[in-house]
Amino acid sequence: MTRFAVRGSRFGVRGSQVVSHDWGRLVGITRFEDIVAWQQARILVREIYELTTRPQFARDYGLSDQIRRAAVSSMSNIVEGFERYSPRENLQYLSIARASSAEVRSLLYVALDVGYIDENDFERLMANASSLTRLIASFRASIDRYVKGIKEESPEYDPDHFGV
Repeated sequence: MTRFAVRGSRFGVRGSQVVSHDWGRLVGITRFEDIVAWQQARILVREIYELTTRPQFARDYGLSDQIRRAAVSSMSNIVEGFERYSPRENLQYLSIARASSAEVRSLLYVALDVGYIDENDFERLMANASSLTRLIASFRASIDRYVKGIKEESPEYDPDHFGV
């Protein structure tokens, strides 16, 4: 593989395929903190932690712990995927993040049904979690389009070796 540098990123060429070791820069993001979905996930995590410290909710350790872990998982998987060398791996981590966001939404129904949160809290948190799910799906779709563009440009594209 031939290597060359472009504006601080490391690239390599395998046949006619260009592979990036900093692929995030190619889609215009240089830090995970710049990912809008991650920013929304961070807000949701804070809100879930605030919610689960309420005395009645806090006594239900199982539910409290589960909804916290689901919210943190969503936020963390956005970052884990971004920090991988492969856009394909990022797609997998974003799928996990989206599923964790759905888990938060499901657990909000439990919290509402057992009386740990009122309708106003439920609606607000559900809107935030739903927004996060949409942002993750949108980010995932952008990366998917990016990957498909590479496939079209390079017939030798192998997503399992992208970024190696």
